[in-house]
Amino acid sequence: MCPVITTELQILLWIQDHLSSPVLDWFFVHYTHLGDKGLMWIAIGLFFLFQKNYRPLGALILLSLLGSLIVTNGILKNWIARPRPYSVFPMDLLIDKNPEFSFPSGHTSASFAAAWMIFINKKRLGLYMLVFAVLMGCSRLYLFMHYPTDVIGGAVVGILIAEGIYWLYDWWRIKRLMKYNN
Repeated sequence: MCPVITTELQILLWIQDHLSSPVLDWFFVHYTHLGDKGLMWIAIGLFFLFQKNYRPLGALILLSLLGSLIVTNGILKNWIARPRPYSVFPMDLLIDKNPEFSFPSGHTSASFAAAWMIFINKKRLGLYMLVFAVLMGCSRLYLFMHYPTDVIGGAVVGILIAEGIYWLYDWWRIKRLMKYNN
């Protein structure tokens, strides 16, 4: 077995041995389900979309989530095809097995795509949202769904997607302003 996988499995097993508790079991099971299909973040994006002053932010959040879905679940997971930790090291799970591959974490990617987009636009609120995104990544480790590098990779992909979407939005706004000023 690859030394990186062995080290990552040791981290996951340490989490199981030293942090596992009924309270955290309950919390992380329920919290991770908020991230299923990006539902929590879609709801936040829709909330902003229907607020007149925050409509662009809502659209940017939703576009970031779409970009995260396409890149993470549509391309990278199938291209890299990394098996999930419970496939390598059988364990009793608190949630159902996921048929998709492991790298990068889709829950974490979506969480960071949305949270980072909020952070770009609203720093204080964005910091709170980033805490929620970190918790989502922690839930995936705690529940033995992902390796640590899956979560880190998901966070990086989510942030890069948000930055790319915002860059395109900024470019479009500047181009539009230049068109109207000429």
